[in-house]
Amino acid sequence: MAAAALKQRPGQWGIVGTYKNIGSASGVGIRIKRGATAAYRPAGAFEAVARTVHGEARLYARYVGEGPDA
Repeated sequence: MAAAALKQRPGQWGIVGTYKNIGSASGVGIRIKRGATAAYRPAGAFEAVARTVHGEARLYARYVGEGPDA
């Protein structure tokens, strides 16, 4: 699910993607949380979590807002 779609549903988790392993999914999640990808800026506007579901590494994210200092 793209960042723009997540912004349309603040606070709701969505699947960002599936990955070969949990390490890859976690790495992308860290980049999302840090705002390292332009679509997920500013840093902290999104939360992300990687989970293994039925043997598949999935990355979930949600838009939490940009905060008072954004």
